[in-house]
Parts: sequence; C-alpha cells; structure tokens
Amino acid sequence: MSIDSHPVADLPRLHPDLLLEVRRPTSYVGMRSYIGRMEAPTVTFRSRSVWFESRNELTHLRDLVLCGPATAMATQPMRVTWALSDGSRHHYPDALVDLDGGPRTLIDVTTRHKLADTGALAVFALTAATAAAAGWHYQLRTELPQQRVANLDALRRHRLSPPETALAADVLGDLRFPAQAHTVVQRLGGLPAGLTRLYQLIAARALFVDLDQPLEPDTSIHQQPQLAKGDPAWLVPL
Repeated sequence: MSIDSHPVADLPRLHPDLLLEVRRPTSYVGMRSYIGRMEAPTVTFRSRSVWFESRNELTHLRDLVLCGPATAMATQPMRVTWALSDGSRHHYPDALVDLDGGPRTLIDVTTRHKLADTGALAVFALTAATAAAAGWHYQLRTELPQQRVANLDALRRHRLSPPETALAADVLGDLRFPAQAHTVVQRLGGLPAGLTRLYQLIAARALFVDLDQPLEPDTSIHQQPQLAKGDPAWLVPL
C-alpha cells in the first residue's frame, strides 16, 4: 500500500471516510494482542469497517461510537513524521474521528503503564501539537473502567438493531424522567422484551444512562445525556 505525503496545511481536508489504514495489524502464532475489524459509522458509504489493534483500542472505538457519538471514523489513518535535530521521528495515531456536533478529533489509545515512559509522552505531545496545527482536537485515552467496558459490550450487540422508537414514544410519552430502569422496562413490555428494547434505545442514544455504573433495576434512565463534571479519568491531559 502506498502512502501519500501531505504537509500539515493539507490535513484539514482529509475526511475520515476517505482514509484507509496505513498500518494494518498482523496475526501470528503466540500473539498476545487482540485484533480485528469493527463496523464503524460513515456518512459516505452504506457501510464501513475499521481495524483495531488491541482489546483496549476496541473498547475505546465502541465508546466513541456509542457515546461520542462518532459520525465517521478511520483507524491507523496516517503516519505523522517530524524532522528533529537528531533525525526524523514518526508516529501512527490510532484514529481520526468526526463527532456529532463536535470537532474532528485525532485519537491515541495507550495504557497507564506506558504513561510512565517520557519518550512516549513526548510523542503524544508532538501529536497533540500537530493536531492543533491542523485545526483538530486531540485525545489521549487510557484504559476504560471495567464496568464501562462491560456495558459497552452489552450495548454494542443492540446498536445495529433498529429500536422501536414509535412504540417507545407512545408508551413512555407521559413518563417523568429520570425514571428507574425497572419502570421503563415494564412500560416497554416487561422482561425480557422490555429490557432488550431499553438496551436498543440506549444504544441508539434515544435514552441515556451512566455507563460507568451497573444497570440495576433502580438505575436512573434519562432522556438527555448528563453533563459530566470535568473530563473522565481515562482522558489524559497534555
């Protein structure tokens, strides 16, 4: 695969839908990482899938799709090269994402352990500066809480199932929100169908819940996303 070279001034016109991966993960006997492809949002094509290079990266891509929400996404979409006094250095950011109502965002996914490496932090800082020069935002993300990962795993199975929004609007129309999960489930038909419909509506962002907490009968369900107080712990400030 050939890689076209572009100066920073050209980066703003690069739409995620039109970018392919410049580095594709390979499988081999004894490999310890988890790789694969995930269906991604797109505004250009009927469907699109992107590669992920680790389970950690996969959970963040799901978080961006379900919670961003991302409208377009490319992974390993470019190699960024810097000319330094002691030679050149390059880096492959993990994703370029368009967020609904938000900025185009360049993303790296790492681990808390790697944050102790000053060399790695320097590369992330250079990437953040490059993104800013292109007019993009930049996010450096570390591992998500296990409860959030579990909730995202549950919701992703329902993301592609069209929710019965007409039914939901009819039966939930007079319900006062926030409402407890068991009340919503009962209104949607009771167990098990009502719980499936609730998951579909959350996955479609028609209803909202705190994904850092387990979904229990008394969990609060909201009609609008709740504004967080500050950045989440998995976003690393640079």
